[in-house]
Amino acid sequence: MDLSPNTLFRETDLAANASHTACPFNDGVITAIPKLRRFAISLTRSTAGADDLLQDTMERAMRARHQFQTGTNLEAWLFTIMRNKFRSDLRQSGRRGQHVDITDVEHLFATSGNQEGRADISDFAMAYATLPSQERDTLYLVGVMGMDYQEASKELDVEIGTVKSRTSRARAKIHRFLDQHR
Repeated sequence: MDLSPNTLFRETDLAANASHTACPFNDGVITAIPKLRRFAISLTRSTAGADDLLQDTMERAMRARHQFQTGTNLEAWLFTIMRNKFRSDLRQSGRRGQHVDITDVEHLFATSGNQEGRADISDFAMAYATLPSQERDTLYLVGVMGMDYQEASKELDVEIGTVKSRTSRARAKIHRFLDQHR
């Protein structure tokens, strides 16, 4: 992805500044890109997803640059745009299901020649099925989707302590089940 000033700000620079002199808004955005990318990686947990989120953030920032109030913290404004975009995307993926490219997960379904792996997966599936739905949902968000407790609490609309206790109980129940069935 080309994040050079020439490609990111070409249209707005030409319209706002015919002489192509430095623009404090553009300079501030360019300076913030490395920090924004690190933040995007921490949110999405993938470089490809982070690059997409960063690009969407830059696009939204450029479209809304007239809303930025000079004298306020530009980085905070950009981080807020990114966080809101990420949360919006997360809510949308929850409604329509997460898109997974089959080529990205093909290795997850490969098993060795022995049947132990298959038996372990089957045992886990049985243990998971015995959990109450609230614990299953919480364990899915935290354990499978990789959300932190705060994100899961917002998604489930419960207190963070409730998420922690449900996750702990679910893990303990699965461990007990697996210990009994080995």
